[in-house]
Amino acid sequence: YGLSYILKVSDPAAIAGAMTEVRTTDLGKDSPSSVSLGQLVAGGEEGATHTIGVFYRSAENIDKANAMNEAMKVGEKVGPIFQAASERLQVVLWMMTRNSLNEDAVTSDNPVSMGYLLEVTDQAAFMNAFDPLWDSVTKSFPGNVAFGTVLANGSSSGTHWISFSANNMETLLNGVQAMQNSPAMAAYMANASSFRTVVGESVNRRLLSFPESTQ
Repeated sequence: YGLSYILKVSDPAAIAGAMTEVRTTDLGKDSPSSVSLGQLVAGGEEGATHTIGVFYRSAENIDKANAMNEAMKVGEKVGPIFQAASERLQVVLWMMTRNSLNEDAVTSDNPVSMGYLLEVTDQAAFMNAFDPLWDSVTKSFPGNVAFGTVLANGSSSGTHWISFSANNMETLLNGVQAMQNSPAMAAYMANASSFRTVVGESVNRRLLSFPESTQ
């Protein structure tokens, strides 16, 4: 599971500093969540500049992390900083249902990713066309690929998402372009307009990352 916070940031250093302060405390290091700060390179919500992603291995860990944040008084410590340095535009709750990790493919501290938000109107037809594309892409894409569903996204019509990540922009764009020119994509696109619409696209570069506790 994950929460994505879409922000319009006026002081990136203040946001990075606040996140670092919380996650480098003894209790923060024990959090059952991983957290990342990203910069929106292109696309996304109008006016958005940065994203914060919080990732959990289970729904149970969401409750554990929330309890830890309350004990640490995270809201009191960094809430004023976030209010002064950013404007929250959107919060998305999502679930990952597929994850293709190519060993040693993404090793950079600042990888880049391209995400697509989809509105699926015919689940059966979508999955029937998507499964062969997934099999093809995950064998050839020079990075990691993740796919999942949107659980809550305000007024947005998005229901599903897919994300491609790579070490750098050249690798990412070459991989996405190769996918778009592949026979598998041609087969998927043949009737795609009848079962899905792309309602959002974005390119993101990770600036900071704090792993979950392994204890």
